[in-house]
Amino acid sequence: VVAALARQLANELLSAYPVPLAPSTPPNLARGAILYAAQCSGCHGTMGKGEGPLAANMTPKPVNFTDATRARERSIFGLYQVVTQGLDGTSMPSFATLPDADRWALAFTVGQFAFPNIQSDVGKSLWDSKPQFHEALPNLEALVLQRPAALAASSDEATASAVTAYLRRHPDAVLPTRTQSLQIVRTHLSETVAAYLQGNRELAGRFAVAAYLDGFEPLEPVLAIKAPDLMRTI
Repeated sequence: VVAALARQLANELLSAYPVPLAPSTPPNLARGAILYAAQCSGCHGTMGKGEGPLAANMTPKPVNFTDATRARERSIFGLYQVVTQGLDGTSMPSFATLPDADRWALAFTVGQFAFPNIQSDVGKSLWDSKPQFHEALPNLEALVLQRPAALAASSDEATASAVTAYLRRHPDAVLPTRTQSLQIVRTHLSETVAAYLQGNRELAGRFAVAAYLDGFEPLEPVLAIKAPDLMRTI
């Protein structure tokens, strides 16, 4: 009951005080591993078990990221918040001075420890063959907000763990292909025009925003490199 109330309060806070809920592009996980080794392993240990050389004299002890019971309740967004804000009453400092992309990379890196890489191949097969996971996790925002426990509620623990292990190592898998992205844009813009012609400006506005966020924004990083003038024009 307390957990449910806490999550409800968190959602209400996000509604009242909006913050970016996801990285704009998939994080650089190689960069995340480097940052973890340099900034985090001294306390949390090389394998994330909370047994780093600096942990002995800390009260409370650093978090053991391999604890599956606790990890299944943690979202990547929750980890990102702690990396950004630190944790009062503990030795966990804020890393707000790091670039936003680095903090997301760290969150994804520590979010992998409880879901071993050995599960990734099974997770990929499940992701490729089960459309329901694509419906549940259609974009980066959905992925970073997802708790493995919630995913398990619609499947089972082993399946949720495997899919989590795969997606936390391959977050780009949730992004649509370029062809799919452009089709999303065309569909939403058609809906925009239809709603506008019917006099429903509010609905037209929502469709137009969806055309950008769901269809065009995922293509921006590539387009910015290949055709920056075209991107600015669009």
